[in-house]
Amino acid sequence: GPAAPARALEPDVELTGELALTPDGLHGAAGLARTLPDGNRRFGLYLFALEEEGAAGAGRAFWKTGADLSAPVASPDSAWFACTAERISTPELAPHRGVLFIATDSGLAKDFTDVHDDWLEPQAWHGDELLCIGAVDGRRRLWRMAATGAITLLDLEGSAASVTVNEDEALVVRSSIDCPPEVVALKLYASDPGAIVYAPAVAARPPGRLERQEWHDEDGTAWRAWLCLPGEEPSKPLPVLVWCHGGPMLSWTDWSWRWNPWPFVADGHAVLMIDPPLSLGYGKQTIARGWGHWLTEVARVAVGQVRGLIGRDPR
Repeated sequence: GPAAPARALEPDVELTGELALTPDGLHGAAGLARTLPDGNRRFGLYLFALEEEGAAGAGRAFWKTGADLSAPVASPDSAWFACTAERISTPELAPHRGVLFIATDSGLAKDFTDVHDDWLEPQAWHGDELLCIGAVDGRRRLWRMAATGAITLLDLEGSAASVTVNEDEALVVRSSIDCPPEVVALKLYASDPGAIVYAPAVAARPPGRLERQEWHDEDGTAWRAWLCLPGEEPSKPLPVLVWCHGGPMLSWTDWSWRWNPWPFVADGHAVLMIDPPLSLGYGKQTIARGWGHWLTEVARVAVGQVRGLIGRDPR
């Protein structure tokens, strides 16, 4: 169609490049960024209509007080955009990430940012339900969210990285610390563990052992880690490498070509990968406990994990 007329944005607002269009071709959502006087940036969405002849209709900026919005995903019936809403942090308040629904025709919002204790991020729609990913105890799980905000857990091994939907089947890119990325077809309405449809790096699967480790703080709090070991029982104690993730809100969940422990394991080392406070997948309290307490909580617990786990007999 003819070129759409330019729509003026406020002087301190620019487009981020994110864009989602509804299946009926009548509505769109584009990412916005606003630069504040103090140099910080806030993120929102620009909701607009597309007229039949292809010219852009009226649009409006959508901002959520206290949160940044990103990654819009349009529903199959073109009624909603689901997006990630991340709570804006302060020195006293840790960030949190959840899901927000925005109606395409009215801009009314359904706020589901507090329905789950861990971070959720929308990926794809299946009918009137939204598939989201969110880390839980060392794995990035796959969740199904209803229009009411109720969520159920789908059975999937490994950690999901991205999801698309084809009819009643979800195609999931998954991996784990000891398994390179592969694509799995998951039946959404059947007790099907998923069939692998593409595994290009299957030969890279390492010949080693991955064990879950747990250390208890003096207050009884349990902190978890992964221990990577050779496949065969060692004849003598192994030298240990300790890996700490950055982020800071991350956790050890995925295969990594860059931070890969298995070449070191093959060279005769054990690799301990710890998840101290600020790690994802252990609840809001874990992030809140470490937020702003880098030495008294994050570093202290990390040292405790190493001291408590490094001397264990790997056999």
